[in-house]
This record gives sequence, structure tokens and C-alpha cells, in this order.
Amino acid sequence: MAGCFEQINNREDFRREVDRAVILCAKFLKKKGRDPTLLSVEMQLKFIQERLKAGRTFTRKERKSINMAYKMHREYEEIRDDDEFYDFKELVSLIDLYMDFWPSDKLASDPKNDDKIDWDDVD
Repeated sequence: MAGCFEQINNREDFRREVDRAVILCAKFLKKKGRDPTLLSVEMQLKFIQERLKAGRTFTRKERKSINMAYKMHREYEEIRDDDEFYDFKELVSLIDLYMDFWPSDKLASDPKNDDKIDWDDVD
């Protein structure tokens, strides 16, 4: 059972979900062409993926520069009839939220973590 980070209970889950999002983004770029929003999302996902693969940590400034969920929701707010794309949009939001908060594995896997997160003071 997971908390507010859903299927992401630790850094390994996070890496797996980032890899999955990169693959899905490439798929949607093929379908939609050179969509500027998707290109931005792809760039941000690949940045995260490369840093994770290199074993490097993110600075607070780098984490705060991730804005792909905002871009996706702003551009595709009305898209609800394409379940696969909607699921991708939600995955991007989850990755963005995890990056913003950057919880420890213990907190990410805690089913009661929502009570332990000060959403007004996200690091």
C-alpha cells in the first residue's frame, strides 16, 4: 500500500516510473508530432533520467525548475477521452510532485504519509 505518491514507494520505483514516462512521451511525440509541450516534457524527463542513471542528486534549484505537470495540465486540461494520454498526464504529475517534495524512501512508502507532509513547506 502506498501513500500520496501512489506506485512510487522508493527511489527505485521512481527510476522505473521515470523510464516508463520517457517511453510513453516518445510514443506520444510520434503520434502528435513536434508538439512544443511534449518536447518540453521529454526534455525534463530525460534530464531526470540522466541524473538518476548517473547517480547524481538534484539540487533544490534543479528540482524547482521541473514544471512539466503545470505545462501538461495547462495545455491538455480538456483531454479526458484519451485514457492512455490521460494516464500519461497523471504519471507526469506524479513524477513532478515527487521531484518537488523529494521524500525519503521511508516517507514515500508510508501509507499515512499524507498526514506527515507539510504541503505548504515543500523542500
